[in-house]
Amino acid sequence: MKNWLLIVFVCLSLPLLAQEKNIRKAATFYESERYEKALSTIEKALKHKDTKTNPEALILHAKILVAIGHDNPDHPKALYDAMKSAEKALIKVKSSDDFKSREMPFYLSLRDICVEAGYEELENKRYIQADKYFSKVYEQYAWMPARWGQARVALALKDTATAVTISRELVQKLVLMDSANTQLGDPGPFLLVIDDHIQRKNYDSASYYAEFAVDRYPESALVKNQLLRSFLLLVTSNKPQLQTLELFANMRPRFRNDSLFISKENVLFLYLMNLYSAGDENHISDSLLAGFIQVKNDYYAEFGEDYRQKDPMYNTDNNELIFNLIRYTARFERTYMLAMLLDNYVSGNYADEAFRTNTRAGRWKNLFERVKKEHSVFLLASALTSATEELKKESWFPSYKKELLLNALDAPAQFKDRTALYNFVPFILEEYPSDKLVYQKAELLSLGIIDEFTDSAWFSYARISIKQHDHFFSQTEKIKALKKAYVIRDFKENYFGSRLLKSETNGVSVPEWIWKGNESLCDAGNVPPSIHAKVEQRINYFRRTAGVPDYVRLDTVKNEACQKAALIYQVNTGKMFTEPAETWKCYTISSVEAAQLSARVFGQTTVFAVTSIMADQGDENSSVGNRRWMLYPPARNMGHGSTNKVALIWTLNDEGDKDTTAYMEDFVSWPPRDYCPTMFAFPRWHFSLYADLSKARVSVSADGKPLPITQEKQVQGYGMPSVVWLCNFEPEQGKTYTVTISGIQRHGEKSPSTYSYTVEFIDPMK
Repeated sequence: MKNWLLIVFVCLSLPLLAQEKNIRKAATFYESERYEKALSTIEKALKHKDTKTNPEALILHAKILVAIGHDNPDHPKALYDAMKSAEKALIKVKSSDDFKSREMPFYLSLRDICVEAGYEELENKRYIQADKYFSKVYEQYAWMPARWGQARVALALKDTATAVTISRELVQKLVLMDSANTQLGDPGPFLLVIDDHIQRKNYDSASYYAEFAVDRYPESALVKNQLLRSFLLLVTSNKPQLQTLELFANMRPRFRNDSLFISKENVLFLYLMNLYSAGDENHISDSLLAGFIQVKNDYYAEFGEDYRQKDPMYNTDNNELIFNLIRYTARFERTYMLAMLLDNYVSGNYADEAFRTNTRAGRWKNLFERVKKEHSVFLLASALTSATEELKKESWFPSYKKELLLNALDAPAQFKDRTALYNFVPFILEEYPSDKLVYQKAELLSLGIIDEFTDSAWFSYARISIKQHDHFFSQTEKIKALKKAYVIRDFKENYFGSRLLKSETNGVSVPEWIWKGNESLCDAGNVPPSIHAKVEQRINYFRRTAGVPDYVRLDTVKNEACQKAALIYQVNTGKMFTEPAETWKCYTISSVEAAQLSARVFGQTTVFAVTSIMADQGDENSSVGNRRWMLYPPARNMGHGSTNKVALIWTLNDEGDKDTTAYMEDFVSWPPRDYCPTMFAFPRWHFSLYADLSKARVSVSADGKPLPITQEKQVQGYGMPSVVWLCNFEPEQGKTYTVTISGIQRHGEKSPSTYSYTVEFIDPMK
């Protein structure tokens, strides 16, 4: 019986013994680097039920596959199968601690090899295979480079959301780790998370992670650049304060030799100095100047000439450094700061002993000689304003001052600050109101300024300069010619230049813009930025021509509301003069406000609607209220929406300059004074002034003969106070019309005033 049992046991054991023999043979083949033979032998053993879960066989199988994969990189599954076998070995081993301890070097090597293989697959754009490697490694080892590999695959597949999610997870782990832990040598997750925070405008979070990343990856230029970028966005996203200087001071050790950082720090110092120069806080601006000079000198002490090349403002002579600031401040026309700097320069607070030995009057004269070489009328006028009271008793100063001013009038072309020239005209006329020579030279300068601004297409400055010229000088043929040239050039550039164009496609004329909304789906469609830009250009053309600020911008939120409102009026026909109700088709809440605060046009859209609003024709528009809102001086942010039939222009806005005292004396009219394109001779004319116009009476004449008009009933509440009249005659091109408004009661005056101006219609395209 025992023999039979022994025979059965031996018979049952023979297959197991054979497979154990195969395992030993495979090990021998592996050690002798006969990997293919080793693989076929070990796989025989793993197919047997008694050895298929043998940890030693499984780990040997994994090692053989790794060797094969190393010798044959194109083997499609070697490394991946090796990972699976190694994983099974860990699961099946009984004394896991001993096994792990013995085989850990292989497992770590396998981990690194598979991650490296994943990156190779990623580089070769085999993204699915790469993700298999990374996912398996991360599943087994929670190894950060593998997880980052998954993020890299997501980026390659343009799945930015997944990449950012993975990066956030990695960054949170890295933040909690000791900085000595170098598990992930690639700063990529930080860069992705920082950039994501920047895109979301979470600049404080971006700066926090960037600063942490710089500490962990101090040699990475990309990380350092992201820190600088996020820091600068953080400090510039809020109004600069004195505390902002502390932020720069804390960041200075990291970027003290970076040109961009130095430039932004300079701008901050200058902004704060200018801010505190006005009012009663001059002591703060003086302290800021002292701090600025100290910081600059500290930079130079550390970096020497290398720093001086990176900071054009710096000079080793502190007084020269102040003069560099004077030059910069004059360029940007900062009046109060310039006065503070001029005083510090002349006082010699930071100068050497040689400079201070001169008298204060002598220092002023030294400064004026330098100012002459700067060719800046703003600087010259500011220096003279600061010095006049102090030097008025100096015998040499009156003639020297006049010589400086006359020289400036003789050589305006030399001056860099072109926009400051028109302020120079009233400055010098106020200094010498009765001097005929000064008057003549100032008039020539004024004419030259208008000509140059028109020729340079600086139409806003040209219009302001024309208005100023009319105030100080008489009407001559020269100024009339310049006014006409300005009107023609502005029309061509900004009215004709804002028209919608057509293009040829396969012999078919295609409009520049076609509405692509859908009435049945309540899809309002959209107007592209290029068309909004032309609408904005045309609005500002009309405003500038009328003599009001031309800085109107179309607000994106208002544009969207106007677009929805335009659709509502299109689908609910016959209701242009009522506000949207909830029962209307395609009703939206945002469209209600747009409807209330907008001029509505049916039959004209985009830029054509702007012209239609200016014409403001129809019996229901006798007060030209839409035009008056379009020309309302305080308006700043408007909106626009157009379908293929309806347009809305959000005109009711007062976010601009609310100081309208200038319009208590100077009027706004349409057609404008002087010259006007004939196509804008609309039937109704109007005159606006901040005054009591209840008793105003209008007359229009040509060639000394009165012309028939009908003065409309006054309706106030639309922009500026206005009088409106209907011209019962057909204006002729080339004829001059004289408009007279009497009975105007201006604020603070006992007697009524009369205003008179002329209008001549011209063809600007001839």
